[in-house]
Amino acid sequence: MTRPDKPPLYLAIDQGGHASRALVFDDAGHGVAVSKVAIKTTTPAPGFIEHDPDLLALSIDLAIHAVLEDVEPERVRAAGFAAQRSSVVCWDRESCEALSPVISWQDTRAASWLAALDVPGGLIRRITGLVPSAHYGASKLRWCLDHLSPVREALDDGRLAWGPLASFVLFRSLEDRPHVVDPAIASRTLLWDRSTGDWSPTLLKLFGLPSAPLPQCVPSRHAYGHVRDIPLTVMTGDQSAALFAGGEPGPDEACVNIGTGAFVQRVVDDESADPAELLRSTVWRDDERAISVLEATVNGAGSALTQVAGQLQLDPTGIGELLERKGEIPVFLNGVSGLGSPWWVTDFESRFVGTHAGGAASWQRLVAVAESI
Repeated sequence: MTRPDKPPLYLAIDQGGHASRALVFDDAGHGVAVSKVAIKTTTPAPGFIEHDPDLLALSIDLAIHAVLEDVEPERVRAAGFAAQRSSVVCWDRESCEALSPVISWQDTRAASWLAALDVPGGLIRRITGLVPSAHYGASKLRWCLDHLSPVREALDDGRLAWGPLASFVLFRSLEDRPHVVDPAIASRTLLWDRSTGDWSPTLLKLFGLPSAPLPQCVPSRHAYGHVRDIPLTVMTGDQSAALFAGGEPGPDEACVNIGTGAFVQRVVDDESADPAELLRSTVWRDDERAISVLEATVNGAGSALTQVAGQLQLDPTGIGELLERKGEIPVFLNGVSGLGSPWWVTDFESRFVGTHAGGAASWQRLVAVAESI
């Protein structure tokens, strides 16, 4: 219960591609406390990008524990959770044991399977607002079903739960053990029908996936359960949350958010304003309203800087100083994790072109990567 002599506090939990964070804010939106726990990303094979599900879930628990140590927990009135949108995982609903790695949104292991799938023209776009892409969840779940025997065995036994990473984290972290998902994250599976707000039987059949293991689709604002006795009342994707950082966005505003990937979003109401090269993404949906945006993506942002800086043996945190240097800079064709909008090429080969290309100085090449973002 909130102490009557002190104003309430609010807990925000953020699970991203590089770290899990927990933040506490007062009712004016001012930061009171913050905790960050880094997570590890592995690349066991070309196109495979993964996180350890147990360590990732632990990172969130550690971040929450640390940030609540710095405040009076009884003052924390409610919590919200934002997570990577297109990452998926499979687990045992009885034991909570993970049956697959966390397959990152950047992962494209199922790209060739998806490319060979006979998809009627415009079907996925019409139902989901997205383009067919191995970055989204459906083909990843199909890969798990086809390649991981524990997943198939759990399905046969009626023990399988699968879906977005956020659903797994809530199942592990909340005392209530909910198996749910919000609209913003559900929409990144290629299985969610934006007209009904629920799973699409047509797309489940197309991808050959059973519906029983999927989480229940619920509104963005919902009684999700409790974390450390604090009610979790809002869940959304990381990019969706960024859009609201300055308050509810209007149609005359655009949001640019740069993290592991980079994303540009603008609120739109008119369905006719729907260029095929961009995504129409759901960012909020409850009983009162639905908010969608046009979205453009650069898949390799922070991930591209980290990757190339590692190859060049440079510290990517020094990029600000490098950008101030003068000199001729090559062009970096950025296909890290695939080429995003407006081309949507999964296996695009990144390369330097132009002024001295790969022979340019290391700092010049790192600047070229920053400029590509």
